[in-house]
Amino acid sequence: MDTIYEHNLSEEEIKILSKMATGRVIGIKKYYLYNLDNDLKNADLYRLYSIRGKNNIAKKYLDKIEDDILKYYLVKI
Repeated sequence: MDTIYEHNLSEEEIKILSKMATGRVIGIKKYYLYNLDNDLKNADLYRLYSIRGKNNIAKKYLDKIEDDILKYYLVKI
């Protein structure tokens, strides 16, 4: 499964995502990939495409998230 690192992630997007996903290391790929489940991958892709203003693509990743609590907080914020 893809992660944000397969989607042409910019340095600015890394900074923004790091602020959105507090407590997780986003800027160093090997640490980012450690202990990352599919819901977190999809949540980060949702955030990335939301930042880019590509809401149709973002929704595709939101719909793949199985954890209802995670999904709720992503949409609420």
